[in-house]
Amino acid sequence: MLKAINVQTSVRTRGFSLKELNLTVRFLGTVNVDDIPDNIFSQPVELSVRVADKWAGHIFPVIEITNYHITPDEELSLDLFPFLPLPPQFNNQSQREWSSLAQDIQHWLLRDPDFSTADPRSYSLMQELFWMVFVAAFPTFPFSEWPVWDARIPMQGSFISQWVTEIDEDSITPPLIARRHVWAKFKALVQEVLHYPVMYL
Repeated sequence: MLKAINVQTSVRTRGFSLKELNLTVRFLGTVNVDDIPDNIFSQPVELSVRVADKWAGHIFPVIEITNYHITPDEELSLDLFPFLPLPPQFNNQSQREWSSLAQDIQHWLLRDPDFSTADPRSYSLMQELFWMVFVAAFPTFPFSEWPVWDARIPMQGSFISQWVTEIDEDSITPPLIARRHVWAKFKALVQEVLHYPVMYL
């Protein structure tokens, strides 16, 4: 199946970029087999993305798989997210508090060297939260000044990929607005995936 899609653009000082496209793929139909294969719980599917030929040397699509759909029998363990809920006095406009939270999440991400392989879904979620918090602490990232994070944490995930793609050094969003934006995304992700309050009441 081949389908052409129009993707919205972000105008830059010296050109334009394409905004992130969130795509959902549904599979219709059922395969009837006499013998269920051993790897029935995971089947390979090939996806490809191609930009128009005239932009092919300038825009490079990156496909990232983020599967946060959780069934009741495979819910993530809240014990793996000890930094939640946040204290009721947490100030979502405080650079110091966001920075402290980023250090805390970084600690838990790296505490167990086998975390990423032992529980990849929890690891991916915590990594996504880390980058949200890091950007809230340093909303001009990757421009201006910011501390170097531990290199063992890859710069991967839906949020950070979209952030570095859309940010423009010539028109950086004011910290107040950027932190408000990140705070909304942070709360939504925690509540949607962990079904857990973001802050103590």
